[in-house]
Amino acid sequence: HKWAERVITVSAIQRADDSDRARVEIVIEDDGPGLSDDQFEHLIKRGVTAESNQAGQGIGLAVVREIVEELYGGQMAIGESRFGGALLRLVV
Repeated sequence: HKWAERVITVSAIQRADDSDRARVEIVIEDDGPGLSDDQFEHLIKRGVTAESNQAGQGIGLAVVREIVEELYGGQMAIGESRFGGALLRLVV
């Protein structure tokens, strides 16, 4: 992982939503520099990367957002992880 220092965790849990439909919540956390809400909104656009000196095409988060929100009608959100870095929460 190019942004984490030493720690990356991935967890998943199944839960029901308000209509008792089964949903899966996936949480990815790291101990990297994290992301502000503004940075996240910028990075979920296709072709945008966090830093021009890092390898990447700038489509990863955009594709994840499209799959989660458009294909599955889910939600994608960013926050601060318990390790001080980024937390990405996907509910599908």
